[in-house]
Amino acid sequence: MTMNLSTNVIAFGDKRLRSIQENYERLIQRAREQFPLVQKSNPYLIADYEDTSWRYRGETVWFNTLPKGRRANQYRIDWPAEISELVKAFIIDKLFRSRTRKEPLSATRLLALRNFAPTMIESGVTGLDQINAESYDMAFNAALETSKDPTSLIQDLNLFIEFLCDAHVLRSVIDLRSPIKDQRVKEKVGPKAKTSKMPLPELIRAIIALRWKVEESFDGSDRMISDMLCVYTQVFAYALGLRAGEILRIPEECLFWDGPDLRCRVYTEKGQQARAPYVPTIWRELVIEIVDRIKNLTKAYRERARELEKHHRLSEVEERINKWRQARESDAQALLQELDDFLLEKRTEATNAWALRRAINPETEYSLDEVQGILPISSDAKATPSKVQNYRNWELNLTVVPIDPKRNSYTISGQSICIFINEQIERRASHIIENEFLSILHARDVHREISGDKTISSLTKTADGSSATCYTFNPTKFAGKGRAPAVMSRDDAAAKLRDYALGGFDPYTNIDLYSFNELFPEIPLLFSSTKSGSLKSFQDRNPLFKINNKQKIYAKVKTEDSHIRYSVNEGFTIDIESIHSMLIETFTSTNLALEKEIWEQDKKDQEEEAKFTGTAVTISSKAFSVEQNVSDFLFLRCRIVSGNANSLVPEILSYQALRYAMQGNDRMESMFERYDVNVSEKIRKSWSSHQGRHWKTTSMLRAGLEAEVVNRYMGREASQLDHYDHNTGIERAKILGEAMQENQTRFLGAIPQTVRRMQHENIPVKEIDEYLDETLQTAQFTPCGMCVGSLNLNPCEFNMGCLVGNDGNGCSRYIFDTQDAIMRATLANERDKSEREISRLLDVLDAGNSAAEKHILRHATLVENISKVFDLSDRLLANNSQKSTEIAPFEEDGSLPEDCPFGCGDD
Repeated sequence: MTMNLSTNVIAFGDKRLRSIQENYERLIQRAREQFPLVQKSNPYLIADYEDTSWRYRGETVWFNTLPKGRRANQYRIDWPAEISELVKAFIIDKLFRSRTRKEPLSATRLLALRNFAPTMIESGVTGLDQINAESYDMAFNAALETSKDPTSLIQDLNLFIEFLCDAHVLRSVIDLRSPIKDQRVKEKVGPKAKTSKMPLPELIRAIIALRWKVEESFDGSDRMISDMLCVYTQVFAYALGLRAGEILRIPEECLFWDGPDLRCRVYTEKGQQARAPYVPTIWRELVIEIVDRIKNLTKAYRERARELEKHHRLSEVEERINKWRQARESDAQALLQELDDFLLEKRTEATNAWALRRAINPETEYSLDEVQGILPISSDAKATPSKVQNYRNWELNLTVVPIDPKRNSYTISGQSICIFINEQIERRASHIIENEFLSILHARDVHREISGDKTISSLTKTADGSSATCYTFNPTKFAGKGRAPAVMSRDDAAAKLRDYALGGFDPYTNIDLYSFNELFPEIPLLFSSTKSGSLKSFQDRNPLFKINNKQKIYAKVKTEDSHIRYSVNEGFTIDIESIHSMLIETFTSTNLALEKEIWEQDKKDQEEEAKFTGTAVTISSKAFSVEQNVSDFLFLRCRIVSGNANSLVPEILSYQALRYAMQGNDRMESMFERYDVNVSEKIRKSWSSHQGRHWKTTSMLRAGLEAEVVNRYMGREASQLDHYDHNTGIERAKILGEAMQENQTRFLGAIPQTVRRMQHENIPVKEIDEYLDETLQTAQFTPCGMCVGSLNLNPCEFNMGCLVGNDGNGCSRYIFDTQDAIMRATLANERDKSEREISRLLDVLDAGNSAAEKHILRHATLVENISKVFDLSDRLLANNSQKSTEIAPFEEDGSLPEDCPFGCGDD
C-alpha cells in the first residue's frame, strides 16, 4: 500500500520530491509556456518574453531599475538574471490565473507586482538562494524606511514569497508579517485622513471666476484650449452630477431632445446601459452653450482624429512635406536655370572667340600654313609633322594626299574647319569646369580650382581637344599653349546641383532632421547627450521613427552675407513614411492608456461610493464597454507632454490632466494660480473631481426628492446614497419628521410611536409639528438605523451600540425604518453573525474558558433585540391599527445614553 502511494505521488510529480534547482527550472519553463497563452487571452500584453520591458495597457513594465538621482531618460540598471526571471514568472502566473476574468488586471496592479523587486535587490538579494528569512526582514525594513505607505509594497512582497513557497524553490521557511497588523507600519502610515466630500462655497466661486478668467485670456493656443476644456468639465459635474470618468467620455453628440426635455447621453460602467439624465431647466442654457463651445474648440482635433482613424495618416502632414518638397524643387530649378544661363553666356563667348580671321569656302582645301591665317589661334610648330600632330590633337580632320611612298601632303578643308569650330563651341556650351560649378552653387566667384567635395571632383575628367579646348574655355588668358581643363558635363552638373538643392537625399522618401524640426515643431526628437551619437542610440531614443544611417546633408545657408550658399554636414535622415506610422502609433497608444486611466478612475469612484454604506457591497472590475472612436469624444484635446503640445495627435482629455490643471503639481501651477484667481491654497487644494456629484446629490435631497429618484438620476445603487447625503442633522430631522407624519407604518421607535399615538387621538397637526420641532432636533444615520440624539454636541457613549443600550434593552432614541431594505439587510446580517459567534463561543466556554460567557451574553442580546425589531416591524406592517405601546422597540425598557463625560451636552 505504501509503495503504491509513493508511486502515485511520483507520478503526479510532487514538487517536494524534486530538487530546488529542478523546481526552479520547471517554474521558469512553465512561465515561458504560459506567456503565449496569456498574450492570446489578453491582447493588452505586447512584448517578447525575453524583453527587459513589457507593454501592458499602454504602460511600460520595466524589469530593471532607474538609478537614484537619475532622470527618466537616462540608463537603467539591469536586475540579476535569476530575480528578473522569477518576477516575470510571478507576473505571468497572476495574468494566467486571471485570464478568465471579465476584466483583465489593470496596468496599475500589474506594475505593482514588480515594484517590490528593487527594494529586495537593494537589500542584497541577487539570486534565489539568497531569499531567506534574513533577506526578507531586510527587504521589509527597507520598504518601511523608504516608502511613505509601505503597506501595498510589503503585501506584494509577501505574495511573491508565497508564490516561491508554493513552487518549493525556497531553501528555508519564511514567516511572513502582515503590514496591516505590524505596529511599525501602523505608526508610520497613521490614521487615514477623511477628505471633505462637499465643495466649499469659496471653491465654487473660484471655479466660476476661473471660467471668466480663462475665456478672457483665450488666445487659441493648444494649451489654453486644454485649460478651457478642464474648466468646462465642472459644468457637467455640478449640472448633472457626473463622475469624472463619465464626463471625460461623453460623446460629441451628447445632447438630444426627448419631447420637451433636454437629455445628455452618458456612458456608464460595463454591464449597464448608457443612460441619458434629464438636464434641469435651470442648467439647460449653460449646458447647451458649453457643448457648442467645446465642439468649436475641438473641431480641428476631431477632424485629425477622424482622418487618423480612417486613413492612418494626416493630409496636413502630407501638405507640409509637399510644401517643403516644392521649396526644394524650386531651389533646384533656380540652380539649373543659373547653370543654363551661365552656359548660354559661355556659348556666346566661345562663338566670339572662334570667329575666323577671313571667310572660307567649305569646298576648298587649305594648307597648314594657310590655316594660321584663318583660325584665331594656330599651331606654332615649324615642322610639318609637329603641326600635323598638334592639329590632330585639336581634333581637326586633316586631308592626307600621298606624294610618294614616304611623303604625304596635308591640307584642311573648309568644311572640316567649320565642323571643328562648331564642336569647340558646343563643348563649351555643354561643359563646365569645377570652380565654375562652385561659383554657380554658391552664387559668388570662387577662385579655387578644386572643391573639397569629392563627389563633385569625381564627376570631372580632362576634356578632348588639347590646347584648342584650353583656349575655348579661357580665351582671354590663353598663352598659346596649354592642356585642356577637367570638365563635367552639363547633365552631371545639373544632377549635382539638384542633389545639393534637395539636400543630398531623396526628399520623396526621406527628410533631414533640421527640416523635420522646422516642419514639425510639435514633435520633439530626443538626441543623444554626446555630440557624435550613433545610429543605434538615436534610434533607441526615437523608437517610433525609422532612422537612416549618417550621410552628407546639404543645407541651404540663410544668411545673405555668407560666403557659401550651401553647407555640408553629416547627419541622419528620417523615413517619411515612419512619420505617419509614428503619429498613428502615438495616437492609438496614448488614447488606449487614457481610456485605461478613465476606467481605473471609475473603479476608484465605485470603490469610494461603496465604502461608506454600512452594508456589504460587491465591488467587481467593471470597464467601459461601449465602443467609441476617439473622434467621437466630446472632450478632445491635442497631446501635451512635458509642456510640449503636439496638435497632430488628438487625445481624450485625461483624468490626470484635469486634476493637474485644477490642483497643480510640483512642476506646474494650477489654473487658479496661472490665471490669477484670488483663492487660498487650502481652498484650491480642496478641489476633487467627485465634489460636483456630492453637491448635486445633496441639492436634490434638500429639494425633497425621494431617494429612489435621486439614485435613479445619479446612476447609482440604493446602498450608496448615504455616502452622498450631506444634509445637516437638522435637515435630516425635518425630512424624517415629515415622513413620520405621512406614513404611520414606516418607522419604529419612541418618537414615531408618539406621533402615531397623537394621530390616533386626532391631535391637531400643528401640535404634532411642535412636538417634532421640540423633540426631533437632529437625525443621524448609523449602520443599524437612525439615531435622533444630537451626535454633534452630545457624543453617544454607546458608540453605535443602539441595539444594546445601557443594560441590554436597547436605546430609546433608536429608530428603525421599515421601508429601508438596506437597513433591514444590515440588521439581518448582524443577527446571523452573532448567532454564528454564539456557536463558536459555546465551544470555547465548554473547553473551560469562562471569559467567553460575557461575549455570549452580548451576542445573545443582539440576536434577541434584532428579532424583536423584526417582529414589531412585521406586525406593524400587517396591522395599521395596532396599539402604539406594542410596537415601539425599546420605548418602555430602553435606556437613554448618559451625557458627554466632558459636560458638553444638555442636562
